[in-house]
Amino acid sequence: MGRFYQVVTAFTALVALAAVFLPSRSTTPSQDPISPLEGRNGTVLFFMNTEYGLSNVLLATVSGILERHPCTEIHIASFPRTAEKVQRLSTLAQRKSSDTRNIYFHELPGPEFIKAVSHRLGGHGNSLQYLFHPPGMKGLRTIINQVQAAISPWEARDHISIFEKAGEIIQDVDPSVVILDTTFRPAMQATWQSNRMYAYISPNSLVDTWAGEQPYMSFLWKYPR
Repeated sequence: MGRFYQVVTAFTALVALAAVFLPSRSTTPSQDPISPLEGRNGTVLFFMNTEYGLSNVLLATVSGILERHPCTEIHIASFPRTAEKVQRLSTLAQRKSSDTRNIYFHELPGPEFIKAVSHRLGGHGNSLQYLFHPPGMKGLRTIINQVQAAISPWEARDHISIFEKAGEIIQDVDPSVVILDTTFRPAMQATWQSNRMYAYISPNSLVDTWAGEQPYMSFLWKYPR
């Protein structure tokens, strides 16, 4: 019975993955896309989480932009703990070039990503104990139970609060492009609603990010995670 249960669980997981990654066909008639708002030239708004594993790649992007285009107006929206990182980055960039503009920081409400995930999965604070699981089939159920919380961990009230604040920041900054953290769903939704040009930056590898683009469901058998 135990082995049968593992097989059923694995099959269910594969079906779920296929539903997520395979493109769906819409039956609604095609419509011309609405042109995004242009925003102010030379202005970039970043939405990022605080955790190093999520924010470092975006902070590195900010550093690269300021090094090559020091006159760019950079805005970063994140949680309070990120402010110190932003200040250090801004100071370093200005040391390298006196033409570099100061980075503007915008504080977001609500718990940080890891705290929200921990709360959803029964943890406390920044503890990651709940993420530990056995390897192979034995740990599959644990991973399946964690997927939803990892995609959007914030409770409804916090999610809406972050979403509304992100929308206000977008309207105030009026950026020409918004750069998004792929795990920051409230900010993603606010950007979609604002009809702005946007791009995603992820610390993940291409095989993780573009799994759905592999033909013949290759992400399940040829180039698996």
